[in-house]
Amino acid sequence: MRIDSMDEKELAKSKEADTKAQKEKEKELKKRQKEEQKKANAIVISPFKSLLLAALMFTIIGFLVFYFGSEFDIVESSYRAFLIFSTIYVGIGLIVLIFFYSLYRIKVNESKKENEKSSNQNFDYEEDEMDRIMNESIQENE
Repeated sequence: MRIDSMDEKELAKSKEADTKAQKEKEKELKKRQKEEQKKANAIVISPFKSLLLAALMFTIIGFLVFYFGSEFDIVESSYRAFLIFSTIYVGIGLIVLIFFYSLYRIKVNESKKENEKSSNQNFDYEEDEMDRIMNESIQENE
């Protein structure tokens, strides 16, 4: 009886150790996923953040040139600076979006071609296998 109870205790301990190890692996996996998500978000946000900063910089420079250099009143200078900001942010933003969309479409097309290629290879293998079986059955009948 002592041996059985010791075995049960050892089994219980090993099960506890296994569950602890599994929980630790799950925690590490979740942590890695969060880090990867942060990296992905940084990659996606980075171009638009840079675009915003560049547009703001050109807007401020434009405002200073219009207000002090051309001696427009503050309302006219602000209006022109807003037009500069809108043009840069929307125009270049559309170009960036088109660029990323085209990259996305290229990747999708490549993955479709890969999938078709692998499915065609599987189909060719199945077709060859069927031919081999048919030839064997014909030879057996002769």
